Amino acid sequence: MIFIFRNIICIIIIGCFFCCTSVNQKTCKQDQQDSVENSKTKLTLNLQEKIPAGKCRIVGSIVEIDRQFRTSNADDPCSKAPCRAIVQIDRIVGYGSGFAATFYKGQKIPIIFKFTLLPNKQAIPDLKETLPGLKEGSSFMADVNANPVLGQGNKRQYSIYKYQIN
Repeated sequence: MIFIFRNIICIIIIGCFFCCTSVNQKTCKQDQQDSVENSKTKLTLNLQEKIPAGKCRIVGSIVEIDRQFRTSNADDPCSKAPCRAIVQIDRIVGYGSGFAATFYKGQKIPIIFKFTLLPNKQAIPDLKETLPGLKEGSSFMADVNANPVLGQGNKRQYSIYKYQIN
């Protein structure tokens, strides 16, 4: 009797494994088809690249740049150039584990671009990454961080370090 019970449990576990594997393959195939359909955006999405924990990969566009926002720290690039913008989420590529927020297509959120919205050759010449700069209407792909705002409950401050232009 115990032998039959073990066999049934093993069959169920193996069945669940194959079921989950086939669902993931279908999801990947659908994502690849979506990337082919979105090729007109001129963005190469590497679907094999894992999204880091605590981040959400989006395709977004700049709706409005906040030119008044500046930080008080003189060493911070945001003290010298605009770095906060309202971003419309055009597509959610995926979430890394533990990302602390949920986005939806069409949502508009304020995001701080840690290396400013200017081309890095102007704002931060020593930066190794090449960031071409963003302006209103620019479309890009980036990993968004969601950091809690202390003392304000579930409120989050969103930030981006690197991005790719579409």
